Amino acid sequence: VGMYGGSDILTVGDGDLSFSLSLAQDRLLSGAAETQGVLVASTHLSLLELEEAYGASTVRETIAQLHTLGAVVLHAVDATRVEESVRASVAASPDSASAHFVNQVFKKGGFDIVVWNFPCVTGGKDGKDSQLAEIEENKALMFAFFKSVPQVLKTAAQVHVTHKTKAPFCYWDLPRLAATATHDLTFTRRLVFDRSQFPFYQNRKVASGRGKFPTWDAAVYVWTKGEPPSRLRKGTFSLSLEQNHSLALLVNEAKNVFEKDLLKRGGS
Repeated sequence: VGMYGGSDILTVGDGDLSFSLSLAQDRLLSGAAETQGVLVASTHLSLLELEEAYGASTVRETIAQLHTLGAVVLHAVDATRVEESVRASVAASPDSASAHFVNQVFKKGGFDIVVWNFPCVTGGKDGKDSQLAEIEENKALMFAFFKSVPQVLKTAAQVHVTHKTKAPFCYWDLPRLAATATHDLTFTRRLVFDRSQFPFYQNRKVASGRGKFPTWDAAVYVWTKGEPPSRLRKGTFSLSLEQNHSLALLVNEAKNVFEKDLLKRGGS
């Protein structure tokens, strides 16, 4: 969590805002919230939709805690149109202080870090997982995000996307998607996602707010706007062409096994 201290941070698609709450608490304990950096916590859902999905009292309590900790909270932020929707959400907010903080971030050139945990198309209010059948939809979602997000980043700023690595999620191939969407982001490294570092975080299914999912196989993919510092490049996971070919064969084999198993179970 310490890598987020003292930075101007934007979280997008933060379900019930519990990840942002963990960041805000950590920034307070580390002293970062009092010295520099602004945390802007945003949800894809509107405030009304958020209350319907997660419960009005819970949502209001979380937002109140975030405000107390100095965070800005925005709703209806579209990760495929980041700058446009952030500015629109700020303009619609009755909180003038929020507008001031966000405008200051843009005057400084943008955010230091943008974080999106477990991105996914909604799957509807019935809480479906949006896995195999929606792979192309999810890839289109991420392509649009990668194309949009550099507009709100300072030079040398980072994008952190936490994503599950087992099938079918590995088929999204996030590094390739980002490289296809924009030349502004350089894939820098992949880190293990340690859920224990975020004690307030409650990962939930999109829109429905029902049900958690395991995160033991999750990783944080990191991109840098421009060229990453040498100390980060050392942590970059890279493969030779021969190794890439072998990995591709393994991924295809895993995909075939998964699809065969899915058919045996009646496509459920």
